[in-house]
Amino acid sequence: MAERPTGAPPIEAGVMATYARQGDVFVSGGGATLRDRAGREFLDFLTGIGVCALGHGHARLTAALQDQAAALLHTSNLFRHEYSETVATRLCAHTGMAAAFFTNSGAEANECALKLARKVMRQRGTPERTSFLALEGAFHGRTLGALSLTHDPRHRAPFEPLLSTHWIPPDDVDALAAALRSRRPAALFLEPIQGEGGIRPLSGAFLRAARTLCDATGTVLVHDEIQSGCGRTGSFLAAQHHGVTPDVVTLAKPLAAGLPMGACLARRPFADVRGLDLLREVLTHLASEPQTS
Repeated sequence: MAERPTGAPPIEAGVMATYARQGDVFVSGGGATLRDRAGREFLDFLTGIGVCALGHGHARLTAALQDQAAALLHTSNLFRHEYSETVATRLCAHTGMAAAFFTNSGAEANECALKLARKVMRQRGTPERTSFLALEGAFHGRTLGALSLTHDPRHRAPFEPLLSTHWIPPDDVDALAAALRSRRPAALFLEPIQGEGGIRPLSGAFLRAARTLCDATGTVLVHDEIQSGCGRTGSFLAAQHHGVTPDVVTLAKPLAAGLPMGACLARRPFADVRGLDLLREVLTHLASEPQTS
């Protein structure tokens, strides 16, 4: 066997070495505390990279999961389920959207938004509008489509060519206006508060200008609130502080407090997906899964 390069992550039993994982193995937790196999306790500031919004071992969440696991786990998205409709309705009420599509992750939620934008352009009779606009410092995921929007070339380089994407500086309204008018992208993707970009909030003026410019150019406006959404900033969505409603918003991370769940929500007319065939094309399973409770 070839010798592993110095600094390479250790090979874990049966697990691909895609992350340089820490040596600690956590076995239990309560609230903001984690415990390892030796019984040591740690204050959890990472929260599963912004996922465990209710902390660890939350009593109501644990009880709900136990009850549902004992009753029914999987029916496929071919059947209705009361919980998925209940959750979708609540999310629409919180976000001002018209309908939700559930996914297994934030990256898949962004994939759904990408495909939705492409389908909208085709239905409008402008199928040539296939490219996308994003912001410098953006991170939207690691699946091929979401990776196309992610700005850091270190993430993209091993997988190119990817979808055609152009990046502009955050909070630069002139650059945004020029790019929207000259490039005519299918959609503009932005994080109201950038995560990997350095916990950098976009200004209200920029968010409002993006809304106005997308309306003027017929561009789908997508807000990625996977890290900033679900109440993290005091309102359900970070952009709500500035009175801005996108055409599409994506959620995940704290949405299910640790379960693999994301959502792509859209307002009308973008939510009228009958005929867009997203349920078949995005190829996810959570659209009617009981665990959306």
